[in-house]
Amino acid sequence: MRYKFTILLFLALLSSQLSKAQTYVKEILHDKVPVAFTGKLIDAYEFKDAAGLHLYILTKTEETSKVSIFGFGYTQHNGVFVKDWEIRDFSDLGILLRYTYTKIIDIDKDGLLESIFVYQLDPDRGDGSTWKMMVHYKNVKYVFRVHVPELDEDEYSVKWDKSFETLPKSVRKYLIDYWNMVADKEDLKGRYVLTDKIK
Repeated sequence: MRYKFTILLFLALLSSQLSKAQTYVKEILHDKVPVAFTGKLIDAYEFKDAAGLHLYILTKTEETSKVSIFGFGYTQHNGVFVKDWEIRDFSDLGILLRYTYTKIIDIDKDGLLESIFVYQLDPDRGDGSTWKMMVHYKNVKYVFRVHVPELDEDEYSVKWDKSFETLPKSVRKYLIDYWNMVADKEDLKGRYVLTDKIK
């Protein structure tokens, strides 16, 4: 009986190690992306997790009076990439992707990878700009908006989607800590988000 248990335990550990070995994240910004898209490609990753093979891509279009940013998530089904989610944002004054803060990570260690990306709306606006941290957790979007003032009389403001409270506590803590890291590196005014939102 003990021998059988040992074999089963070994097989379970081997299966777990193989599963982890098959998980990867690869930047494909300069590769041929296997889906059609509009605009200029500005961020792109291929990644594999327990749910299969995925793509995360971000594109940008610029018109005379409007700049738009598009984000897409795809999962491969029967050899074809099927769209899981799509976002679009726009501004008449510009959008700046903070690509160094893009992260594809398994926050809660459940075998499924989440995506995080950060961008700035109206980066050259004299009275301040809006920063957004966009998170997709189990293909559901969560947005963190921060108004960063340039003028002394203006106020720093922070706003999560109401759905933020539905995330697991460990995920909320990770995202708040991640934003605080971004804000610290960028030396943003009034930069820290209070962790008392984590209940």
